[in-house]
Amino acid sequence: MTTLEKKMNLIEWLLHMEDKTILRKVERLLEYGVDKWDQLTKAQQKEIDEAIAELDKGKGIAHHAVMTKLHSR
Repeated sequence: MTTLEKKMNLIEWLLHMEDKTILRKVERLLEYGVDKWDQLTKAQQKEIDEAIAELDKGKGIAHHAVMTKLHSR
C-alpha cells in the first residue's frame, strides 16, 4: 500500500468515526505533533498499536457503551 493510499484510508476512517474518545486522541496527535510518538514507551506504543488493530477488526467498544456500564455499577 502506498503512502497516498494509507492517507486516503485514514481520511475515510476518520470521516466515519463516531467515537468521540478516539477523535480526541487524534486531535491530541495534531496538537502535540506526531513526533511525540517517539516519546512514548515501547509498552505504550504497543498498546496503541493493539487498540488500533482491534478497532480495524471491529472489536472496539463504543465510548458510550463503556460509560453506560461504568455508571450502572
